[in-house]
Amino acid sequence: MKGYKKIALLMRLILLSIFISALIRVFIFNFYRVTSNSMSPNIISGDLILTNKLIYGARVFINTTSHNQRRLIRLPRFSGVNRGDIVLFNFPFKNYHSEWDTVCMNSNIVLVKNCLAQPGDIISMKTGVYYINGSTATYSPGPQIDNLFLSADSISYESKEAYENLLNPVLTFNSFYIPKRGTTIPLNYNSLKLYLRQIVYETNAIITFEDSTVFFNNKLVNKYTFKYNWYFMAGNDLTNSQDSRQFGLVPETFIIGKAAMIISSRDMKSKKIRWNRFFKKT
Repeated sequence: MKGYKKIALLMRLILLSIFISALIRVFIFNFYRVTSNSMSPNIISGDLILTNKLIYGARVFINTTSHNQRRLIRLPRFSGVNRGDIVLFNFPFKNYHSEWDTVCMNSNIVLVKNCLAQPGDIISMKTGVYYINGSTATYSPGPQIDNLFLSADSISYESKEAYENLLNPVLTFNSFYIPKRGTTIPLNYNSLKLYLRQIVYETNAIITFEDSTVFFNNKLVNKYTFKYNWYFMAGNDLTNSQDSRQFGLVPETFIIGKAAMIISSRDMKSKKIRWNRFFKKT
């Protein structure tokens, strides 16, 4: 009988430990393994990142809506996403290398990038240098590439494909306003070309354009008010990063948390442990 009680107590302790661990991973911290060098030298392939979910407010998912959006609520936060934060977020399309037409949360792919521009900012890029609201960005990426926004030839294969086939507005416009919740814009050919995917994501409307007039579900509209905050995310290495220059802006609902620390690291090919990167700040 005593042996049975000990086993029952042990099982309860194990279940309680699993439950507490799950709560911590959902609401407070989680771990993500980095598989690319787009954030080099700060973060490199093989780093295990401790992600702080508490700072931006943990997400609680409710269900999936009819138009492929995941409804969620965000718990109270300690801070908003700021320029220069290293952020982890869900990839904003179903597939990583194709079909970048409809914004959709991809729960299986998590990216880590710098938040380069926040809602309300105007971002541009000239001769490979980022400008935020007319001033040079304090964030300094890796190698500078002349006219990276404008020249498809200087972009990697996947980026070039996005540039030529998907007409990503971030690649085709020098100056770009980052949508902020509550901001109202006039709707015309130019604004629709810039923000079509964001508006479709927020409304699920069937949008048509006729003779300089915009229709939502066959209803005439001449202005639009954004429902979400959107962010421009960028990697450190311009020549080796798929980021907002290619796949566009990231809605606030896709943001998981802030990179807090590199817990451990190992070479992805040799499996050799990199002891010098343990507990390194990001």
